[in-house]
Amino acid sequence: VYIPNGIPDTRILQSLDFIHSLGLERKKYILAVGRITPEKGFDLLIKAFAKVNTDYKLVIAGGVETEIGYMEELKQLIKPERIVFAGFTVGDKLSQLYSNAGLFVLSSRNEGFPIVLLEAMAYGLDVLVSDIPATHLVDLNKDDYFDLKDEKSLVQGIIRKLTNNSSRAYNLIDFDWKKITQKVYQIYQSLR
Repeated sequence: VYIPNGIPDTRILQSLDFIHSLGLERKKYILAVGRITPEKGFDLLIKAFAKVNTDYKLVIAGGVETEIGYMEELKQLIKPERIVFAGFTVGDKLSQLYSNAGLFVLSSRNEGFPIVLLEAMAYGLDVLVSDIPATHLVDLNKDDYFDLKDEKSLVQGIIRKLTNNSSRAYNLIDFDWKKITQKVYQIYQSLR
């Protein structure tokens, strides 16, 4: 039986103090969220973003656990004024990042189930995601995907998404915790 993870209740925040403290403008940055590890593909994202001529910034929100060397490599891939490493971010600060982003990108090489993608969708962000099995567990359009093996695919996807930037509404009913807990309850009841 497949039962997906759920997403927490989200609330769009109007406050801008955290994003302003990072030197960001509302709707003028691309957001990526996750632990700073090679499997998250942040190196792919940074290399592609470096080739895009835009006044947007790239924001990566995530902590470094043991991959300090990888983090140092990431910093060398792009001019520092084009990127913000927000560090481990939670609560209202993370909500501000989601609430005010212009685009969400998931560049993972592999994932179990991308909760951060669900969060971005709950905030109504346009998304661009790597074409891996885990990202197909949610209902996205064909042009929401890029080919991990083709850097041009990611560059073109970023350009396309920034050119046609808009908020979106997604059907996330299957990821509602009330529905999920009911499914789990029914499974336990069936085992009696």
